[in-house]
Amino acid sequence: MKKNKNVCERCGKEAHHTHHKDHNSKNNKSDNFERLCTLCHAKEHGIEPNISELRKLVTYYERVQKAKVTIAASIKSFERIELDPPQELVDEVERLRKLENKYEKKIKTHWKENPTAVYKWAIKIKGVGDINIAKIASQIDLDKTPSESALWAYAGYAPDSKKKKGKKTSWNPKLKSSCYQLVDCFIKQRTPKYREVYDKEKDKQMLKGITRGHAHNRAIRKVAKLFLRNYYKILKLGESTC
Repeated sequence: MKKNKNVCERCGKEAHHTHHKDHNSKNNKSDNFERLCTLCHAKEHGIEPNISELRKLVTYYERVQKAKVTIAASIKSFERIELDPPQELVDEVERLRKLENKYEKKIKTHWKENPTAVYKWAIKIKGVGDINIAKIASQIDLDKTPSESALWAYAGYAPDSKKKKGKKTSWNPKLKSSCYQLVDCFIKQRTPKYREVYDKEKDKQMLKGITRGHAHNRAIRKVAKLFLRNYYKILKLGESTC
């Protein structure tokens, strides 16, 4: 029976690698080749992803949540064509909802068992919860951000932090998105100090004659940088007066 070259010979998923069974890259006999997916190939060579336990949990949580939202939107679309959605899709949304709750609980358990200085500081701030601080903490690595300005740049708040077509960004879009979501919580919940900085900066920008939308974005940037400055002090210096 002819093998499917696009299927992993171990798990049946889509294959991306041609593996030498004897680990000898010079032995190119046809019977020494094996098609593997990326995960099976990594396991074969003992390659472990460079990822923290918190980041793994956050990734699972976000991917499950995204899948749930996508399927839920698909179910909603059946209403427009006056059809009931397949029960299998409805059941799948419920299954994903339970899985999402499972990983949310795991993240909370992680913080309970590993109450870092940053977590103890951040969780006391109005608008900060276990999930949104986990999304930020899981993306920050002191080796990549040895200074406050380096952290700002890594979060996409340097003057040249702009996406360029066809080029990989030098900053972390996921971290920037998580910071934006957190600042949005500060605005909506009128978090002391952070909301005040937002209002003051937005008014200042609007006096320059720019649009409300641009003023809003610049004010969010100001608050995000302030939060990251305080975050860095706790993370690097252990200060607790922010």
